[in-house]
Amino acid sequence: MAQNIEKLQGSRNEEPSVYRKLHIYRGAQAFEEVRLATENFMARGKKKPTVFLLTIGNPGMRKARATFAANFFGCAGYEIIDNTGFKTVEKGVKSALDSEAEIIVLCSSDEEYATLTPLVCKGIKFQNKEMMILVAGYPKELVETLKSAGTDDFIHMRTNVLEFLVNLQKKFGIL
Repeated sequence: MAQNIEKLQGSRNEEPSVYRKLHIYRGAQAFEEVRLATENFMARGKKKPTVFLLTIGNPGMRKARATFAANFFGCAGYEIIDNTGFKTVEKGVKSALDSEAEIIVLCSSDEEYATLTPLVCKGIKFQNKEMMILVAGYPKELVETLKSAGTDDFIHMRTNVLEFLVNLQKKFGIL
């Protein structure tokens, strides 16, 4: 056994290997660092970032996208305000504004985003320009239209979650 370990480790007198050494790294470590940064931020007396899920429209799509968004931001230690679904944009906007969340995530279907997003953005940005409005999903054909309506960004399956969260942490002064 000791001989096998010695063979694996190599002799100290051997030439350097042409192979790169493997570095042990846990995939979750970077996400844990983001979450820990949020906890340290709060320990300094700062407010935990809050995400309000403005769920409206198609029940199946809004639930799926709300679950995605909750997991997306939950791993950073953010407070998530979930909802069962709003009957009207006005009720959703009022609740979002009342929540005083830093981030509003619109959760609906691609088909409904064309009409819902401009109304949500107008209602929220008129009252509070600082609130970040995100769309859960990436309706390719509507991206430019939704951006011009006031959408700040999109979260979806192709989003680099870690990069997005780190940039958000920097924006909030957490990192």
